[in-house]
Amino acid sequence: MSNQKQILFPPPKSRQKRSQLPNDGQQQRNQQPRRRRRNGQQPSGLFFERDRPKGRGKRFDRWSVPKIWKGNTAFILGGGPTLATVDFDLIKDRRIIAVNNAYGDPVLNAKGKTVGYLPRSWVDVCFFGDARWYGWHKRDLFGFPGLIITCRQELYREDGQVRATMRGRSEGLDPRPDRLAWNRSSGGAAIDLAFHFGVKRIVLLGYDMRRVDDRANWHEDHPAPHKNPYDRFLDPFPAIARDAAEFGLEIINATPNSAIKLFRFMTLEEILADEKVRLAPEAN
Repeated sequence: MSNQKQILFPPPKSRQKRSQLPNDGQQQRNQQPRRRRRNGQQPSGLFFERDRPKGRGKRFDRWSVPKIWKGNTAFILGGGPTLATVDFDLIKDRRIIAVNNAYGDPVLNAKGKTVGYLPRSWVDVCFFGDARWYGWHKRDLFGFPGLIITCRQELYREDGQVRATMRGRSEGLDPRPDRLAWNRSSGGAAIDLAFHFGVKRIVLLGYDMRRVDDRANWHEDHPAPHKNPYDRFLDPFPAIARDAAEFGLEIINATPNSAIKLFRFMTLEEILADEKVRLAPEAN
């Protein structure tokens, strides 16, 4: 496998730095026709659909997740403390979904306090489900080169900054491509997102679902942390495991001592060695 991943989602011009635009970039942008939303014309862009909620007379846009990773393995980076121990060099050429802060490396000030995040260029997708979190990270996400996805419909942006699905089932895997099962956490919903991408195997990293050395996350706590959300986070996983078995989706937990006991445990090195064997050409 090549160390250079194909860029499936190039950033739109609205997220490029001004220095990356041609000299007449501002003039070109001024000449671009504005997208119209009230006359039935659908905005341009991939995979968007138009829907009209009944009884309200309003329209909104939702994104249908394409099966762009069909048959591949997706590595999902959660927010648990053990994510800090993962050797990312082993998977930088793989398909990566980062949940919340895992999209970037913390930027520290002179006192060692996190003041921002530097986007990781090797992460394919940043997924979040909390509108407050997007407000905290919107500035840093402007430089993220991958795809930003949420199931908070109100955060849809026509400029491509965020692609939004609708929320579907409360638990498990929702087979409808324009909906994501929330599963009571961004980490749980990210599993359904990977399923929609068409993968056959999902590897969970940083899915501790418990405190480790009195830490809730691999990074500094969120500005509004939950004291003990783990029972709520864990409740949907039996439904996820049931639906994964029904759809033929393999989920492997590569998080040491994770509180999620429903999936096979393997180390990251074991998983990569197993995939190398699977991909090796058969001997004549």
